[in-house]
Amino acid sequence: MRKLTFLMCFLFLTAQVYADGLDSLYKAIDVVIMNSDKYLSKKEHLLDSLRLQITKTVDVREKFDLEYALFQEYRPYQNDSALTSISRCIALSEKLGDNNLTAFCRIKKALQNSVSGFYTEAQYYISKVDSKQLNDSVLQEYYYTYCHLYGEMARYTQDKSLSYGYYKNSDTYLDSLISMIDKDSFRYQEYLETQYYKARDFKSALKINDLRIKSAQIGTHDYAKVTYFRGMDYGELGYKTEQKYWLAQSALCDIKNSVMDQASLWSLAGILNSEGDIERSYRYVEYSWICTSKFSGHVRSWLVSPVLTMINNKYKENLNRANNRLRFLLISVGLLAILMTGLFFYVSRKRRQLASARNLLKLSNDNLMIRSQELSMANERLSAFNEELTTLNEQLAESSSIKEAYIGKFFSLCSEYIDKLDQYRSMVKRKLKARQYEELFRISQDEQMKAAELTELYSKFDSIFLHIFPTFVDDFNSLLKPEFRIQQSERGKLHTDMRIFALIRLGIEDSSKIAEFLHYSPNTIYNYRARLKGKSIDRDSFEDDIKKIGVK
Repeated sequence: MRKLTFLMCFLFLTAQVYADGLDSLYKAIDVVIMNSDKYLSKKEHLLDSLRLQITKTVDVREKFDLEYALFQEYRPYQNDSALTSISRCIALSEKLGDNNLTAFCRIKKALQNSVSGFYTEAQYYISKVDSKQLNDSVLQEYYYTYCHLYGEMARYTQDKSLSYGYYKNSDTYLDSLISMIDKDSFRYQEYLETQYYKARDFKSALKINDLRIKSAQIGTHDYAKVTYFRGMDYGELGYKTEQKYWLAQSALCDIKNSVMDQASLWSLAGILNSEGDIERSYRYVEYSWICTSKFSGHVRSWLVSPVLTMINNKYKENLNRANNRLRFLLISVGLLAILMTGLFFYVSRKRRQLASARNLLKLSNDNLMIRSQELSMANERLSAFNEELTTLNEQLAESSSIKEAYIGKFFSLCSEYIDKLDQYRSMVKRKLKARQYEELFRISQDEQMKAAELTELYSKFDSIFLHIFPTFVDDFNSLLKPEFRIQQSERGKLHTDMRIFALIRLGIEDSSKIAEFLHYSPNTIYNYRARLKGKSIDRDSFEDDIKKIGVK
Protein backbone atom coordinates (compact mmCIF):
# COMPACT_ATOMS: atom_id res chain seq x y z
CA MET A 1 0.00 0.00 0.00
CA ARG A 2 2.86 2.38 0.87
CA LYS A 3 4.62 1.62 -2.42
CA LEU A 4 1.39 2.24 -4.35
CA THR A 5 0.91 5.58 -2.57
CA PHE A 6 4.51 6.57 -3.26
CA LEU A 7 4.14 5.59 -6.93
CA MET A 8 0.94 7.64 -7.29
CA CYS A 9 2.58 10.69 -5.67
CA PHE A 10 5.64 10.29 -7.92
CA LEU A 11 3.49 10.05 -11.05
CA PHE A 12 1.45 13.08 -10.00
CA LEU A 13 4.55 15.20 -9.34
CA THR A 14 6.14 14.02 -12.60
CA ALA A 15 3.01 14.93 -14.57
CA GLN A 16 2.95 18.36 -12.87
CA VAL A 17 6.60 18.98 -13.81
CA TYR A 18 5.87 18.03 -17.43
CA ALA A 19 2.76 20.27 -17.47
CA ASP A 20 4.75 23.26 -16.15
CA GLY A 21 7.54 22.56 -18.67
CA LEU A 22 5.03 22.33 -21.55
CA ASP A 23 3.94 25.95 -21.14
CA SER A 24 7.57 27.09 -21.36
CA LEU A 25 8.15 24.88 -24.41
CA TYR A 26 5.07 26.24 -26.20
CA LYS A 27 6.32 29.77 -25.63
CA ALA A 28 9.81 28.77 -26.87
CA ILE A 29 8.33 27.17 -30.02
CA ASP A 30 6.29 30.32 -30.70
CA VAL A 31 9.46 32.39 -30.41
CA VAL A 32 11.58 30.19 -32.71
CA ILE A 33 8.77 30.06 -35.31
CA MET A 34 8.70 33.85 -35.28
CA ASN A 35 12.51 33.87 -35.70
CA SER A 36 12.67 30.91 -38.12
CA ASP A 37 14.00 33.18 -40.89
CA LYS A 38 17.13 33.69 -38.79
CA TYR A 39 17.75 29.91 -38.61
CA LEU A 40 16.99 29.46 -42.32
CA SER A 41 19.40 32.25 -43.16
CA LYS A 42 22.08 30.50 -41.12
CA LYS A 43 21.37 27.22 -42.93
CA GLU A 44 21.52 28.86 -46.37
CA HIS A 45 24.78 30.54 -45.44
CA LEU A 46 26.28 27.11 -44.59
CA LEU A 47 24.99 25.62 -47.86
CA ASP A 48 26.41 28.51 -49.89
CA SER A 49 29.75 28.06 -48.14
CA LEU A 50 29.86 24.32 -49.01
CA ARG A 51 28.84 24.95 -52.62
CA LEU A 52 31.54 27.60 -52.94
CA GLN A 53 34.17 25.22 -51.55
CA ILE A 54 33.07 22.50 -54.00
CA THR A 55 33.48 24.83 -56.99
CA LYS A 56 36.97 25.79 -55.81
CA THR A 57 38.11 22.22 -55.10
CA VAL A 58 39.95 20.26 -57.79
CA ASP A 59 40.83 17.09 -55.85
CA VAL A 60 38.12 14.45 -56.54
CA ARG A 61 38.25 12.89 -53.07
CA GLU A 62 38.05 16.24 -51.34
CA LYS A 63 35.29 17.29 -53.72
CA PHE A 64 33.41 14.05 -52.86
CA ASP A 65 33.73 14.73 -49.13
CA LEU A 66 32.41 18.26 -49.56
CA GLU A 67 29.57 17.05 -51.81
CA TYR A 68 28.60 14.35 -49.31
CA ALA A 69 28.65 16.97 -46.51
CA LEU A 70 26.38 19.10 -48.70
CA PHE A 71 24.08 16.06 -49.16
CA GLN A 72 23.95 15.57 -45.37
CA GLU A 73 22.90 19.19 -44.93
CA TYR A 74 20.26 18.94 -47.68
CA ARG A 75 18.96 15.54 -46.54
CA PRO A 76 16.50 16.85 -43.88
CA TYR A 77 16.24 20.29 -45.48
CA GLN A 78 15.37 19.97 -49.19
CA ASN A 79 14.71 16.61 -50.82
CA ASP A 80 15.29 17.59 -54.47
CA SER A 81 18.62 19.24 -53.73
CA ALA A 82 19.62 16.26 -51.56
CA LEU A 83 18.90 13.83 -54.44
CA THR A 84 20.86 16.05 -56.85
CA SER A 85 23.77 16.22 -54.44
CA ILE A 86 23.88 12.42 -53.82
CA SER A 87 23.74 11.85 -57.57
CA ARG A 88 26.90 13.96 -57.90
CA CYS A 89 28.41 11.90 -55.09
CA ILE A 90 27.73 8.72 -57.13
CA ALA A 91 29.46 10.24 -60.14
CA LEU A 92 32.48 11.30 -58.07
CA SER A 93 32.73 7.89 -56.37
CA GLU A 94 32.76 6.22 -59.82
CA LYS A 95 35.64 8.53 -60.79
CA LEU A 96 37.46 7.42 -57.67
CA GLY A 97 36.88 3.75 -58.71
CA ASP A 98 35.66 2.83 -55.20
CA ASN A 99 32.85 0.28 -55.71
CA ASN A 100 31.87 0.18 -52.02
CA LEU A 101 31.64 3.99 -51.95
CA THR A 102 29.53 3.98 -55.11
CA ALA A 103 27.24 1.32 -53.64
CA PHE A 104 27.04 3.35 -50.39
CA CYS A 105 25.95 6.47 -52.33
CA ARG A 106 23.34 4.50 -54.32
CA ILE A 107 21.99 3.08 -51.02
CA LYS A 108 21.81 6.63 -49.61
CA LYS A 109 19.97 7.79 -52.72
CA ALA A 110 17.52 4.91 -52.36
CA LEU A 111 17.03 5.80 -48.68
CA GLN A 112 16.40 9.46 -49.55
CA ASN A 113 13.76 8.41 -52.10
CA SER A 114 12.24 6.09 -49.50
CA VAL A 115 12.10 8.89 -46.93
CA SER A 116 10.39 11.23 -49.39
CA GLY A 117 7.84 8.61 -50.58
CA PHE A 118 9.37 7.67 -53.95
CA TYR A 119 9.32 3.91 -53.31
CA THR A 120 9.68 2.80 -56.93
CA GLU A 121 12.76 4.93 -57.37
CA ALA A 122 14.13 3.66 -54.08
CA GLN A 123 13.70 0.04 -55.19
CA TYR A 124 15.35 0.85 -58.52
CA TYR A 125 18.50 2.39 -57.00
CA ILE A 126 18.99 -0.24 -54.29
CA SER A 127 18.48 -3.03 -56.80
CA LYS A 128 21.61 -1.77 -58.59
CA VAL A 129 23.67 -2.77 -55.55
CA ASP A 130 25.20 -6.24 -55.26
CA SER A 131 25.07 -7.03 -51.53
CA LYS A 132 27.65 -9.81 -51.88
CA GLN A 133 30.40 -7.35 -52.79
CA LEU A 134 29.74 -4.92 -49.86
CA ASN A 135 31.85 -4.54 -46.76
CA ASP A 136 30.19 -4.71 -43.35
CA SER A 137 29.56 -1.00 -42.84
CA VAL A 138 27.98 -0.57 -46.29
CA LEU A 139 26.02 -3.81 -45.84
CA GLN A 140 24.51 -2.39 -42.64
CA GLU A 141 23.32 0.63 -44.64
CA TYR A 142 21.96 -1.78 -47.23
CA TYR A 143 19.92 -3.74 -44.65
CA TYR A 144 18.73 -0.53 -42.94
CA THR A 145 17.55 0.97 -46.24
CA TYR A 146 15.57 -2.17 -47.16
CA CYS A 147 14.16 -2.31 -43.62
CA HIS A 148 13.07 1.35 -43.87
CA LEU A 149 11.72 0.97 -47.42
CA TYR A 150 9.53 -2.05 -46.65
CA GLY A 151 8.42 -0.50 -43.37
CA GLU A 152 7.31 2.68 -45.15
CA MET A 153 5.59 0.67 -47.91
CA ALA A 154 3.74 -1.42 -45.31
CA ARG A 155 2.61 1.68 -43.45
CA TYR A 156 1.43 3.75 -46.40
CA THR A 157 0.34 1.22 -49.04
CA GLN A 158 -3.22 1.65 -50.31
CA ASP A 159 -3.65 -2.11 -50.58
CA LYS A 160 -3.66 -3.26 -46.96
CA SER A 161 -3.44 -6.92 -48.00
CA LEU A 162 0.19 -6.24 -48.93
CA SER A 163 1.09 -4.71 -45.54
CA TYR A 164 1.79 -8.02 -43.82
CA GLY A 165 4.28 -9.09 -46.51
CA TYR A 166 6.02 -5.72 -46.41
CA TYR A 167 6.27 -5.79 -42.61
CA LYS A 168 7.66 -9.31 -42.74
CA ASN A 169 10.35 -8.26 -45.23
CA SER A 170 11.13 -5.20 -43.08
CA ASP A 171 11.53 -7.37 -39.96
CA THR A 172 13.77 -9.79 -41.84
CA TYR A 173 16.16 -7.03 -42.87
CA LEU A 174 15.98 -5.56 -39.37
CA ASP A 175 17.00 -8.88 -37.84
CA SER A 176 19.90 -9.13 -40.27
CA LEU A 177 20.91 -5.56 -39.41
CA ILE A 178 20.78 -6.10 -35.63
CA SER A 179 22.87 -9.25 -35.91
CA MET A 180 25.71 -7.21 -37.43
CA ILE A 181 25.74 -4.17 -35.14
CA ASP A 182 27.72 -3.66 -31.94
CA LYS A 183 25.33 -4.24 -29.05
CA ASP A 184 26.60 -1.15 -27.20
CA SER A 185 26.29 1.22 -30.16
CA PHE A 186 23.78 4.09 -30.44
CA ARG A 187 22.53 2.66 -33.74
CA TYR A 188 21.85 -0.74 -32.18
CA GLN A 189 19.71 0.93 -29.52
CA GLU A 190 17.83 2.81 -32.24
CA TYR A 191 17.04 -0.37 -34.16
CA LEU A 192 16.18 -2.26 -30.98
CA GLU A 193 13.72 0.46 -29.95
CA THR A 194 12.18 0.29 -33.43
CA GLN A 195 11.80 -3.47 -33.11
CA TYR A 196 10.08 -3.15 -29.70
CA TYR A 197 7.83 -0.42 -31.07
CA LYS A 198 6.74 -2.60 -34.01
CA ALA A 199 6.07 -5.42 -31.56
CA ARG A 200 3.95 -2.93 -29.51
CA ASP A 201 6.13 -3.50 -26.47
CA PHE A 202 6.16 0.20 -25.66
CA LYS A 203 7.52 -0.12 -22.12
CA SER A 204 10.63 -1.92 -23.42
CA ALA A 205 10.90 0.64 -26.22
CA LEU A 206 10.82 3.44 -23.63
CA LYS A 207 13.55 1.76 -21.57
CA ILE A 208 15.79 1.61 -24.64
CA ASN A 209 14.93 5.25 -25.33
CA ASP A 210 16.14 6.11 -21.80
CA LEU A 211 19.57 4.83 -22.85
CA ARG A 212 19.50 6.62 -26.20
CA ILE A 213 18.55 10.02 -24.80
CA LYS A 214 21.51 9.95 -22.41
CA SER A 215 23.99 9.64 -25.29
CA ALA A 216 22.21 12.06 -27.68
CA GLN A 217 23.57 15.58 -27.68
CA ILE A 218 20.87 18.12 -26.78
CA GLY A 219 19.94 20.44 -29.65
CA THR A 220 21.12 18.12 -32.45
CA HIS A 221 19.04 16.40 -35.15
CA ASP A 222 19.75 13.05 -33.46
CA TYR A 223 18.32 14.45 -30.20
CA ALA A 224 15.22 15.56 -32.11
CA LYS A 225 14.73 12.01 -33.47
CA VAL A 226 15.24 10.40 -30.06
CA THR A 227 12.77 12.77 -28.36
CA TYR A 228 10.27 12.20 -31.19
CA PHE A 229 10.31 8.42 -30.62
CA ARG A 230 10.18 9.06 -26.86
CA GLY A 231 7.02 11.09 -27.32
CA MET A 232 5.51 8.35 -29.48
CA ASP A 233 6.36 5.72 -26.81
CA TYR A 234 4.68 7.79 -24.11
CA GLY A 235 1.67 8.36 -26.35
CA GLU A 236 1.15 4.65 -26.94
CA LEU A 237 1.36 4.12 -23.16
CA GLY A 238 -1.40 6.72 -22.63
CA TYR A 239 0.72 9.50 -21.08
CA LYS A 240 -0.53 12.44 -23.16
CA THR A 241 1.22 15.20 -21.18
CA GLU A 242 4.60 13.46 -21.48
CA GLN A 243 3.94 12.77 -25.17
CA LYS A 244 3.30 16.45 -25.88
CA TYR A 245 6.33 17.46 -23.83
CA TRP A 246 8.80 15.31 -25.80
CA LEU A 247 7.21 16.08 -29.18
CA ALA A 248 7.60 19.78 -28.28
CA GLN A 249 11.27 19.19 -27.41
CA SER A 250 11.78 17.45 -30.76
CA ALA A 251 9.95 20.18 -32.69
CA LEU A 252 12.03 22.88 -30.99
CA CYS A 253 15.28 21.17 -32.10
CA ASP A 254 13.97 20.67 -35.65
CA ILE A 255 13.04 24.33 -36.07
CA LYS A 256 16.36 25.55 -34.68
CA ASN A 257 18.23 23.16 -37.00
CA SER A 258 16.08 24.17 -40.01
CA VAL A 259 14.84 20.58 -40.46
CA MET A 260 12.11 20.64 -43.08
CA ASP A 261 11.42 16.88 -43.00
CA GLN A 262 9.87 16.96 -39.55
CA ALA A 263 7.12 14.90 -37.99
CA SER A 264 7.11 16.24 -34.41
CA LEU A 265 5.40 19.56 -34.97
CA TRP A 266 2.47 18.32 -37.06
CA SER A 267 2.01 15.33 -34.72
CA LEU A 268 1.86 17.80 -31.78
CA ALA A 269 -0.55 19.98 -33.76
CA GLY A 270 -2.88 16.98 -34.27
CA ILE A 271 -2.94 16.27 -30.51
CA LEU A 272 -3.59 19.91 -29.64
CA ASN A 273 -6.40 20.01 -32.19
CA SER A 274 -8.08 17.00 -30.60
CA GLU A 275 -7.82 18.73 -27.23
CA GLY A 276 -9.48 21.90 -28.54
CA ASP A 277 -6.43 24.17 -28.67
CA ILE A 278 -7.30 25.25 -32.21
CA GLU A 279 -5.29 28.48 -32.37
CA ARG A 280 -2.01 26.86 -31.39
CA SER A 281 -2.57 23.70 -33.45
CA TYR A 282 -3.39 25.79 -36.54
CA ARG A 283 -0.26 27.87 -36.04
CA TYR A 284 1.92 24.76 -35.68
CA VAL A 285 0.45 22.78 -38.59
CA GLU A 286 0.64 25.85 -40.83
CA TYR A 287 4.36 26.16 -40.16
CA SER A 288 4.78 22.40 -40.57
CA TRP A 289 3.08 22.57 -43.96
CA ILE A 290 5.47 25.34 -45.04
CA CYS A 291 8.40 23.10 -44.03
CA THR A 292 6.91 20.09 -45.85
CA SER A 293 6.43 22.17 -49.00
CA LYS A 294 10.03 23.30 -48.86
CA PHE A 295 11.25 19.72 -48.35
CA SER A 296 9.18 18.47 -51.36
CA GLY A 297 8.54 15.02 -49.93
CA HIS A 298 5.39 13.12 -50.93
CA VAL A 299 5.06 11.17 -47.70
CA ARG A 300 5.09 14.18 -45.42
CA SER A 301 2.56 15.91 -47.69
CA TRP A 302 0.28 12.87 -47.41
CA LEU A 303 0.69 12.83 -43.65
CA VAL A 304 0.37 16.54 -43.00
CA SER A 305 -2.44 17.19 -45.49
CA PRO A 306 -5.20 15.34 -43.56
CA VAL A 307 -4.13 16.94 -40.30
CA LEU A 308 -3.96 20.34 -41.96
CA THR A 309 -7.37 19.81 -43.54
CA MET A 310 -8.89 18.67 -40.25
CA ILE A 311 -7.38 21.57 -38.30
CA ASN A 312 -8.22 24.00 -41.07
CA ASN A 313 -11.84 22.83 -41.14
CA LYS A 314 -12.12 23.06 -37.38
CA TYR A 315 -10.39 26.42 -37.47
CA LYS A 316 -12.86 27.63 -40.10
CA GLU A 317 -15.70 26.16 -38.09
CA ASN A 318 -14.49 27.97 -34.99
CA LEU A 319 -13.90 31.09 -37.05
CA ASN A 320 -17.45 30.93 -38.45
CA ARG A 321 -18.76 30.32 -34.96
CA ALA A 322 -16.70 33.25 -33.72
CA ASN A 323 -17.95 35.38 -36.61
CA ASN A 324 -21.52 34.44 -35.78
CA ARG A 325 -20.89 35.33 -32.15
CA LEU A 326 -19.23 38.54 -33.30
CA ARG A 327 -22.21 39.41 -35.47
CA PHE A 328 -24.54 38.66 -32.57
CA LEU A 329 -22.35 40.76 -30.29
CA LEU A 330 -22.25 43.59 -32.84
CA ILE A 331 -26.05 43.53 -33.12
CA SER A 332 -26.31 43.36 -29.34
CA VAL A 333 -23.82 46.20 -28.97
CA GLY A 334 -25.71 48.20 -31.60
CA LEU A 335 -29.00 47.67 -29.79
CA LEU A 336 -27.31 48.40 -26.51
CA ALA A 337 -25.81 51.57 -28.02
CA ILE A 338 -29.27 52.67 -29.19
CA LEU A 339 -30.67 51.87 -25.75
CA MET A 340 -27.79 53.70 -24.07
CA THR A 341 -28.33 56.71 -26.37
CA GLY A 342 -32.01 56.74 -25.46
CA LEU A 343 -31.13 56.39 -21.80
CA PHE A 344 -28.55 59.15 -22.17
CA PHE A 345 -31.11 61.59 -23.57
CA TYR A 346 -33.69 60.47 -21.00
CA VAL A 347 -31.20 60.86 -18.15
CA SER A 348 -30.05 64.22 -19.56
CA ARG A 349 -33.66 65.41 -19.66
CA LYS A 350 -34.30 64.18 -16.14
CA ARG A 351 -31.04 65.76 -15.03
CA ARG A 352 -32.09 69.11 -16.46
CA GLN A 353 -35.47 68.75 -14.75
CA LEU A 354 -33.73 67.80 -11.55
CA ALA A 355 -31.36 70.77 -11.88
CA SER A 356 -34.35 73.09 -12.44
CA ALA A 357 -36.14 71.55 -9.46
CA ARG A 358 -32.99 71.94 -7.40
CA ASN A 359 -32.75 75.61 -8.38
CA LEU A 360 -36.40 76.16 -7.44
CA LEU A 361 -35.85 74.26 -4.22
CA LYS A 362 -32.74 76.34 -3.54
CA LEU A 363 -34.72 79.56 -4.10
CA SER A 364 -37.47 78.24 -1.84
CA ASN A 365 -34.89 77.25 0.75
CA ASP A 366 -33.25 80.66 0.49
CA ASN A 367 -36.64 82.39 0.91
CA LEU A 368 -37.48 80.03 3.73
CA MET A 369 -34.11 80.78 5.31
CA ILE A 370 -34.77 84.52 5.04
CA ARG A 371 -38.26 84.05 6.49
CA SER A 372 -36.79 81.82 9.18
CA GLN A 373 -34.18 84.45 10.01
CA GLU A 374 -36.86 87.15 10.06
CA LEU A 375 -39.04 84.92 12.25
CA SER A 376 -36.06 84.22 14.50
CA MET A 377 -35.38 87.95 14.80
CA ALA A 378 -39.08 88.57 15.45
CA ASN A 379 -39.02 85.84 18.10
CA GLU A 380 -35.96 87.40 19.65
CA ARG A 381 -37.65 90.81 19.64
CA LEU A 382 -40.83 89.25 21.00
CA SER A 383 -38.83 87.42 23.66
CA ALA A 384 -37.08 90.65 24.59
CA PHE A 385 -40.42 92.43 24.59
CA ASN A 386 -41.89 89.69 26.77
CA GLU A 387 -38.97 89.94 29.15
CA GLU A 388 -39.38 93.69 29.21
CA LEU A 389 -43.12 93.29 29.68
CA THR A 390 -42.51 90.79 32.46
CA THR A 391 -40.12 93.22 34.10
CA LEU A 392 -42.64 96.02 33.69
CA ASN A 393 -45.37 93.81 35.05
CA GLU A 394 -43.19 92.92 38.00
CA GLN A 395 -42.32 96.55 38.47
CA LEU A 396 -45.98 97.49 38.07
CA ALA A 397 -47.01 94.79 40.51
CA GLU A 398 -44.34 96.00 42.88
CA SER A 399 -45.32 99.62 42.31
CA SER A 400 -48.95 98.71 42.89
CA SER A 401 -48.03 96.87 46.05
CA ILE A 402 -45.96 99.84 47.22
CA LYS A 403 -48.67 102.26 46.28
CA GLU A 404 -51.31 100.22 48.07
CA ALA A 405 -49.18 100.06 51.17
CA TYR A 406 -48.18 103.72 51.05
CA ILE A 407 -51.63 105.01 50.13
CA GLY A 408 -53.08 103.22 53.15
CA LYS A 409 -50.38 104.64 55.41
CA PHE A 410 -50.72 108.01 53.68
CA PHE A 411 -54.42 108.21 54.54
CA SER A 412 -53.67 107.06 58.04
CA LEU A 413 -51.00 109.78 58.43
CA CYS A 414 -53.24 112.40 56.88
CA SER A 415 -56.00 111.48 59.33
CA GLU A 416 -53.54 111.69 62.22
CA TYR A 417 -52.22 115.07 61.03
CA ILE A 418 -55.76 116.39 60.59
CA ASP A 419 -56.49 115.30 64.17
CA LYS A 420 -53.24 116.95 65.33
CA LEU A 421 -54.02 120.14 63.37
CA ASP A 422 -57.51 120.18 64.89
CA GLN A 423 -56.01 119.71 68.36
CA TYR A 424 -53.45 122.45 67.57
CA ARG A 425 -56.27 124.74 66.35
CA SER A 426 -58.27 124.08 69.52
CA MET A 427 -55.23 124.81 71.63
CA VAL A 428 -54.53 128.09 69.73
CA LYS A 429 -58.21 129.04 70.10
CA ARG A 430 -58.08 128.46 73.81
CA LYS A 431 -54.90 130.46 74.15
CA LEU A 432 -56.36 133.31 72.10
CA LYS A 433 -59.53 133.37 74.23
CA ALA A 434 -57.38 133.40 77.31
CA ARG A 435 -55.28 136.17 75.74
CA GLN A 436 -52.19 134.10 76.26
CA TYR A 437 -50.37 135.72 73.37
CA GLU A 438 -46.90 135.30 74.78
CA GLU A 439 -47.49 131.60 75.33
CA LEU A 440 -48.59 131.26 71.71
CA PHE A 441 -45.56 133.18 70.54
CA ARG A 442 -43.30 130.95 72.61
CA ILE A 443 -44.94 127.79 71.24
CA SER A 444 -44.56 129.06 67.65
CA GLN A 445 -40.86 129.67 68.27
CA ASP A 446 -40.27 126.11 69.68
CA GLU A 447 -38.52 123.75 67.16
CA GLN A 448 -39.07 120.63 69.21
CA MET A 449 -42.47 119.98 67.78
CA LYS A 450 -41.05 120.03 64.22
CA ALA A 451 -38.23 117.68 65.20
CA ALA A 452 -40.64 115.38 66.92
CA GLU A 453 -42.89 115.35 63.90
CA LEU A 454 -39.96 114.63 61.55
CA THR A 455 -38.76 111.86 63.85
CA GLU A 456 -42.21 110.33 63.84
CA LEU A 457 -42.45 110.74 60.04
CA TYR A 458 -39.13 109.00 59.48
CA SER A 459 -40.08 106.27 61.95
CA LYS A 460 -43.32 105.61 60.12
CA PHE A 461 -41.47 105.70 56.74
CA ASP A 462 -38.93 103.17 58.01
CA SER A 463 -41.68 100.96 59.40
CA ILE A 464 -43.71 101.05 56.20
CA PHE A 465 -40.64 100.52 53.96
CA LEU A 466 -39.29 97.57 55.95
CA HIS A 467 -42.76 96.10 55.99
CA ILE A 468 -42.71 96.15 52.15
CA PHE A 469 -39.03 95.17 51.84
CA PRO A 470 -38.23 93.11 54.95
CA THR A 471 -34.80 91.96 53.60
CA PHE A 472 -33.68 95.40 52.48
CA VAL A 473 -31.05 95.86 55.22
CA ASP A 474 -29.36 92.48 54.56
CA ASP A 475 -29.57 92.88 50.77
CA PHE A 476 -28.22 96.44 51.01
CA ASN A 477 -25.25 95.32 53.14
CA SER A 478 -24.52 92.43 50.70
CA LEU A 479 -23.81 95.04 48.04
CA LEU A 480 -21.15 96.68 50.22
CA LYS A 481 -17.69 95.50 50.99
CA PRO A 482 -17.61 93.59 54.29
CA GLU A 483 -15.66 96.25 56.19
CA PHE A 484 -18.17 98.99 55.22
CA ARG A 485 -21.42 97.20 56.03
CA ILE A 486 -23.85 99.22 58.23
CA GLN A 487 -25.11 97.88 61.53
CA GLN A 488 -28.70 98.92 62.60
CA SER A 489 -28.71 100.91 65.79
CA GLU A 490 -32.35 100.02 66.40
CA ARG A 491 -34.38 97.19 64.87
CA GLY A 492 -37.06 98.44 62.49
CA LYS A 493 -35.26 101.73 61.96
CA LEU A 494 -33.17 102.69 58.93
CA HIS A 495 -29.82 104.41 59.02
CA THR A 496 -29.73 107.77 57.20
CA ASP A 497 -27.57 106.23 54.39
CA MET A 498 -30.03 103.38 54.00
CA ARG A 499 -32.99 105.80 54.03
CA ILE A 500 -31.53 107.70 51.06
CA PHE A 501 -31.22 104.46 49.05
CA ALA A 502 -34.62 103.30 50.32
CA LEU A 503 -36.10 106.35 48.53
CA ILE A 504 -34.06 105.43 45.41
CA ARG A 505 -35.51 101.89 45.66
CA LEU A 506 -38.97 103.48 45.68
CA GLY A 507 -38.09 105.28 42.43
CA ILE A 508 -37.13 108.69 43.76
CA GLU A 509 -33.73 109.18 42.16
CA ASP A 510 -33.51 112.99 42.03
CA SER A 511 -31.15 114.17 44.77
CA SER A 512 -33.15 117.44 45.20
CA LYS A 513 -36.36 115.60 45.93
CA ILE A 514 -34.57 113.24 48.29
CA ALA A 515 -32.99 116.24 50.02
CA GLU A 516 -36.42 117.94 50.28
CA PHE A 517 -37.95 114.83 51.87
CA LEU A 518 -35.10 114.26 54.31
CA HIS A 519 -34.56 117.99 54.98
CA TYR A 520 -30.94 117.92 53.74
CA SER A 521 -29.20 119.95 51.08
CA PRO A 522 -28.88 118.34 47.58
CA ASN A 523 -25.14 118.51 47.89
CA THR A 524 -25.24 116.50 51.09
CA ILE A 525 -27.42 113.83 49.42
CA TYR A 526 -25.00 113.71 46.49
CA ASN A 527 -22.06 113.21 48.86
CA TYR A 528 -23.90 110.41 50.68
CA ARG A 529 -24.57 108.64 47.40
CA ALA A 530 -21.00 109.04 46.15
CA ARG A 531 -19.50 107.86 49.42
CA LEU A 532 -21.60 104.66 49.51
CA LYS A 533 -20.84 103.88 45.86
CA GLY A 534 -17.18 103.96 46.78
CA LYS A 535 -17.84 101.41 49.54
CA SER A 536 -19.79 99.05 47.25
CA ILE A 537 -18.50 95.87 45.67
CA ASP A 538 -19.51 97.02 42.15
CA ARG A 539 -19.54 100.78 41.93
CA ASP A 540 -20.97 100.93 38.41
CA SER A 541 -24.02 98.75 39.06
CA PHE A 542 -24.60 99.67 42.71
CA GLU A 543 -27.68 101.84 42.32
CA ASP A 544 -29.17 99.47 39.68
CA ASP A 545 -28.66 96.59 42.11
CA ILE A 546 -30.43 98.66 44.82
CA LYS A 547 -33.45 99.04 42.53
CA LYS A 548 -33.64 95.23 42.18
CA ILE A 549 -33.84 94.52 45.92
CA GLY A 550 -37.04 92.68 46.70
CA VAL A 551 -37.71 91.76 43.04
CA LYS A 552 -38.73 88.11 42.78
